[in-house]
Amino acid sequence: MPDGSRVEYGPQLRAVTRSELEIRDGLAVAPDVPGIGIDRDPDALDDRRVA
Repeated sequence: MPDGSRVEYGPQLRAVTRSELEIRDGLAVAPDVPGIGIDRDPDALDDRRVA
């Protein structure tokens, strides 16, 4: 949506991230750090790597 009225939220990513999108009162809260606010966990990703 061009107006940003929808945000895709994937709670299944919790297993491979150190942080997640904050939802407050039904709205996504903009992170106070650079980027989109999702901090991937490289060790968790490596553990799930398929050869």
